[in-house]
Amino acid sequence: MFLRNLKKLLAKDKAPQHLTQKNEQAISKLKIPKDPVERNLEGQKLEKMGLIENAIEYYLANVNDQFDGNYPYDRLTTIYRKRKQYDKEIEILEKAIWVFENKVYKKRGDRLPKLEKFKTRLKKAMQLRDSN
Repeated sequence: MFLRNLKKLLAKDKAPQHLTQKNEQAISKLKIPKDPVERNLEGQKLEKMGLIENAIEYYLANVNDQFDGNYPYDRLTTIYRKRKQYDKEIEILEKAIWVFENKVYKKRGDRLPKLEKFKTRLKKAMQLRDSN
């Protein structure tokens, strides 16, 4: 699906800068960036282009790597909430809470506010799931 969407975008010259080569071989070799910040930036670009499924792949790569920033968790939970995929939202929030409790530097200034935000969102997501 990713390659099909990408090929459509390339035909319209709307692909992200690192995806603008029209060579079929280059397209088939594209991979999610290794740098977590780059994944977030490219995920954001993909979202703006309407390629939500592809953006999800980029954000999930950061979640799986236990990224210690809030961006991929926030984006995924927002996407899943809009889709009413509460189980997926809950899974991401639980991972975010674990990362912020166990991986994020304890004295980091934004750690506790973000942790509390994730916990509040988790309660709300569980209420929404249970009411549906």
